[in-house]
Amino acid sequence: MPVALSDEDFWLYSIRLAAYRDPTDTTIQLLHLRPGSSAATVEKSLRAAGATIRSAYYSRGDFIEEVRPAPHEQERAWLERAGTYLETSQGGRIGEPHHSAAEFLRGKLGPDSVYGTGLGYQIAQAFTQSVREVQQATTAPRLVAIEVAEEPTAFASLPFVNRIGPLDREVDRLPQVSGADEAATFATMQRIERDIWLLNGGNGNRQGTLP
Repeated sequence: MPVALSDEDFWLYSIRLAAYRDPTDTTIQLLHLRPGSSAATVEKSLRAAGATIRSAYYSRGDFIEEVRPAPHEQERAWLERAGTYLETSQGGRIGEPHHSAAEFLRGKLGPDSVYGTGLGYQIAQAFTQSVREVQQATTAPRLVAIEVAEEPTAFASLPFVNRIGPLDREVDRLPQVSGADEAATFATMQRIERDIWLLNGGNGNRQGTLP
C-alpha cells in the first residue's frame, strides 16, 4: 500500500486501520467500476462532480492492492500516477515508495526507537508481506473500485460506475509477531529486520528485492 511518508502518524494509522478493518463491515461503500474504466477519466469526472477520492483499489491477479494517499495528496490528481507506479513495480521491480518505506521502517525497529515495539514489527511484517505479493504479481494492475469521502450514491449515475457496495474480498489481517517462546519471537524479529535491510539496499542488493 504505497502511502506518503511525510506524515508518519498518518502513515502508521492508515496501515493499522486497513489491517484491523472488520471484513464483515459493510458501512464502507465503494464505487465499483466497469471493466476497462480509464483512471484519468474516472478521476476527472469524480472531481468535476465534487468528489474527494480517499482510496483506490487495484486488482493484481491473486490480490487487491489498496492505494490510500495522504490528505494533502487528495487535493491533486493521483489516480493515474498510482496506476503507473503499480505497473512499473511489476515482476519484482519495486519503486521509490517501497524503498522510502523500507528506509523509514529500518530506523524505527531498534529497541530504543519510537516504534521499536510489537507495533513496529507488526507493521514491518505486513509491509514485507505486501512487497512479496507485489514482486510475485503477474497480472497488470486494473482499477476496480474507488472510495470517496462523500455519499457514494450521489455518483451512482456516472457512466463508469457499475454498482455500489463493499469490497468483494476479505480484508487481510495484520500478521502478528509471535513465537512459541521468547527465542522464537526474537528470531522472527531478526528475519523482519533482515528483510527491511535488504529492501533498503543491504548486502549490495541494488534492486531492493526480497528472496
